[in-house]
Parts: sequence; structure tokens; C-alpha cells
Amino acid sequence: MEGSVPQQHLLGLKVMRLTKPMLSYAVPVLGEPWDMLGTTLEENLSQDIRSPRDLPACSTGETLRLPMSFGLIFLGETFNGFISVHNDSQDVAKDVAVKVELLTPSHRPQLDPSACEERIISHEVKELGEHSLICTASYMVFATGEEMLLRKFFKFGVAKPLDVKTKFMNIEEDILLEVQIQNATPTHMFLDTVTFDPSAGFRAQDLNTIRTNNSEVSVFGKDNLLPPRNIRQHLYKLTPLGPLQTSGVAATILLWNQHLQILMFSL
Repeated sequence: MEGSVPQQHLLGLKVMRLTKPMLSYAVPVLGEPWDMLGTTLEENLSQDIRSPRDLPACSTGETLRLPMSFGLIFLGETFNGFISVHNDSQDVAKDVAVKVELLTPSHRPQLDPSACEERIISHEVKELGEHSLICTASYMVFATGEEMLLRKFFKFGVAKPLDVKTKFMNIEEDILLEVQIQNATPTHMFLDTVTFDPSAGFRAQDLNTIRTNNSEVSVFGKDNLLPPRNIRQHLYKLTPLGPLQTSGVAATILLWNQHLQILMFSL
């Protein structure tokens, strides 16, 4: 009994994540300026378009490189994808339809030979864990009338951009709350605004500012940059407005400017 012949598709399906490009890197080779080798390397680096003009030995170049994979997506970001359907055959594919499904924890164009149909999709990521992007393309072979179905899966993970830990300390009738915010991403992050919203029954005082010349200045200064894996500690004073309630819940709202998303953490 002969084995079944594998189905040959006319169309090719590709998916790319739309994200900002990164600087390319060139491996620096250093030498002493008085050596012949060092002089030769310096001349070559000065002509290398990947080397900065003022820092020729720096590994960061001036050219950009596009990401080769989906990479890691963090909670609160918007997933932007680029979908391309290309006819790699010499036949016409009619009634082409592409269905995109994103699994968390009726335009049908005609594609001529060598033609390409492209679309951009966006989806705000709201769940942690592994996600699966399912792309299904259905079409009919013009020469034979045969209906074909092409399906591809693209998986990517979603991780937390921030780790938040808290510490409580009782001082007479008040409570001091320390909020530790750690950048869990591999890139730098700007914390534009960090505010604390206590539950009903508490009044919160922000202890992260200093009043000078009739104005309030942050104790962290003007630089809100938080490097990868670094921790910033915020301090708040909670004063109960009445008898303490064990069911009281407070929340920290963080606004980080990578994609201008607001994240809320319950404490």
C-alpha cells in the first residue's frame, strides 16, 4: 500500500511581531595607538558604518537590526503582528480567507501568482503565561477547484514587567508601608508616575517627596529610570480613619511609559 502524498500548498504564511529595532553590535578589537596593528584597526574602524563616529571602538553600531523572533512580551503591552500571505506557485488562488485566533491561558481577496496580501493585527495582552497565535488560510485552487486549508501556530510567552513586594510596620496608631518595585524586564524602564490608592478606612501620606521652595521634589530626583532587575523602594504612611478592618485592601497603581499602560497591583 502506497503512502499518502503530502499536500502541497500554493500559499505561504508568515507572521512577524512589529516592534522597535535594536542597534547592531560589532565586536571591538583594541590595540595600542603606537603599534602598527592598532593604527590599522583604528583606520578600519573609522570607515566602518557600524562604529560610532566619536567612539569607534564601541561595540554599539549606528545601523539597526530587525528582531528575528517574537521575543518576550510583558503584561500590559499591546501585541502588534504583521501577517503576510504569499502565493509561491504559478497558479491562481481564489477566495483566499485568513483567520487569526489568539488563544490565552469576511474579506476574501484573490491572490495572483507572486501576489501578496498583508495585514497588521493588534491585541492588548492581559494574561500571563504562554499564548498561541493560530493563523488559518483557506483558498481554492483556480485550475482544479480544490479547496485547501493552511494552518500555522505561533507561540510566545507573556511575563510580568514588574515585581511588587510590600512590608508593613506599625508605629503607634499609624502604619508604614514600604513598596518595593523591581524591573523584571531585560530593558530599562521609566516610571513616570507611582501613586498609592488605599482602601476605604485609611488615609495615605506619600513620603517619597521633599518640600523645598514651596514645591515638592521627588526623593528619587528627576531621573525616573529603573535599570533591569533594579529595585526602587517607595514609602507611605497609613492612618486609619476608624477601627482597623482585617479585610482592608490597598492598591498600587503604576504608570510606566514604555507603552503608556497602567498596571494595578493589589496588596
